[in-house]
Amino acid sequence: MLGLGASCNNDEGYAKGERYRERLHKTVTTYHPTYMPYGRSGSEADWVGNFSDTDDEEHFNGVNATVAISSNTLRIIATADNGYGYISVSVVPYTSYTFTCLYDPNDAASSDGDIRFGTSHGATDIADIDGQGVDGGGTMTITFNSGNNHRVYISFVTVRNAKATYYDNISFKES
Repeated sequence: MLGLGASCNNDEGYAKGERYRERLHKTVTTYHPTYMPYGRSGSEADWVGNFSDTDDEEHFNGVNATVAISSNTLRIIATADNGYGYISVSVVPYTSYTFTCLYDPNDAASSDGDIRFGTSHGATDIADIDGQGVDGGGTMTITFNSGNNHRVYISFVTVRNAKATYYDNISFKES
């Protein structure tokens, strides 16, 4: 019968299946901070977004802040106002992405925390989440378009100097 055959090629089918796949993965042998931040073929057991490995902090850089893993959460301690830890993530240009994370799951933060998305670390030229008023254990989420960019820097900000913020269960995926 006409019209009942498959009408998509293998590449198109793969692209559609890949669209909703989590992209925050780590494979030690393929990690690259810009081109493949966590490795698209990484396993869920090695997911960086839940910070189950103490070496997960190696994938983040700090600016006016120290970055560490504490109680399976990403901890950012500012050494100046608006200190932050950041990571570069590969994206497809002109594609919508949804970012979600759990803010301060252990209710231990001593500062408000913001999340910035930009073409350079610390920048907000793509999007940002103002964390003021987000309670411990609250979800921070945003959907944005990547624009004409092949990578986005995600910066986890601690607003007040000498204070700490915590982030966990990070998800960044095409929406």
